[in-house]
Amino acid sequence: MLEKNSILSCHGITQEQITTLAETHM
Repeated sequence: MLEKNSILSCHGITQEQITTLAETHM
């Protein structure tokens, strides 16, 4: 998760958006 988190952060995606996406995929 940390690796994806860093990559997504580079694309300007916030942690909140990551959480939302994670919940959607789960």
